[in-house]
Amino acid sequence: MCTFFGYPCDRLLGARNMDIDRDFGASFALMQRDYRFPYKDTSAEKISDKRASAGTKYAVFGIATVFNETPLYAEAMNEHGLMMASLNYPEAATYQERQSEALNLAPYEVIPFVLSRFNSVAEVLPELKRLSILAEPFAPGLPLAPLHYILCDEENCIVLEADIDGLHIYENPWQTLTNNPSFPEQLNGLQTLALLQDENPQTPWFAKSLKNIPESQLSHRSYRNYPLGQGFGTLGLPGDLTPAGRFQRAVFYREMSLKNLEAGGDFAVVQAFHILEAVSMPRGAIRTDASHYDETLYSAVLDTEHFAYYLRLYELPQISCCRADHLGELDGDKTLSLEFPSRAIFA
Repeated sequence: MCTFFGYPCDRLLGARNMDIDRDFGASFALMQRDYRFPYKDTSAEKISDKRASAGTKYAVFGIATVFNETPLYAEAMNEHGLMMASLNYPEAATYQERQSEALNLAPYEVIPFVLSRFNSVAEVLPELKRLSILAEPFAPGLPLAPLHYILCDEENCIVLEADIDGLHIYENPWQTLTNNPSFPEQLNGLQTLALLQDENPQTPWFAKSLKNIPESQLSHRSYRNYPLGQGFGTLGLPGDLTPAGRFQRAVFYREMSLKNLEAGGDFAVVQAFHILEAVSMPRGAIRTDASHYDETLYSAVLDTEHFAYYLRLYELPQISCCRADHLGELDGDKTLSLEFPSRAIFA
């Protein structure tokens, strides 16, 4: 379970809720420009080396679990403003076998491959059309995560889904993704919200008939004073925590925010966090099959202009900031990591 959306304001922000039922050892991770990622297949290695020799080497900054200097990114961005996130896609993600003419990548390799060697969606798209995502975990004993991906820059946004009938690449003008069902099915769900608006509807369907009813026959005077408060334009907006409900809610709040507000600077970051709040999971509300509870382990806003992360943890709700240069120089051949802030202490 997770939610991600892009938020284009005075610069491109990315916003992500990590909804999960356990801590997975996440930390900030900076993959320096000359770090040599240990790809499982030589097809990816050859492309990466070729682009590196041509001077295409970008630092990658994100949140990851780091094993022996290898970052397994949940989401990240590169120094040119391209950002990418992986989200859970259970029961639907169908990975492929190795193919001789394909770009063969394991699920955890997709983000570092794209972000370390390409600076835009348009530039990487031809390579992604050759992509075959392999059913191979990082190491024996580790789970094979069922994932789909969202990739955004200031001009374009796409979704990658490996389904039973192959890899699909979808344009995503709403820059939003959650989990199941497939992205086309999520878009179908938006059609049910076609009449939502940011203003109250002013004339109810029964208004004409009410004019002919004497005041004495009305049980409540407010029948004459429709609407009965603010927010009636959002009537029908899902409030549940299903992937489809969170997708529709995130799209609506994002679209209305961008339509009505001139968000920029620090306010844009705060606004993105407020939208994340609207699709977050409080502990205890969602019990998994393993009798654990899903919760929003962290909420993060990626700032592509300042190469910075804004972070809020479930047990540390104060927003903190971490820039890539807090971890070290962009030049180098290592993966550098930094632990999250400590949990809050209450008096």
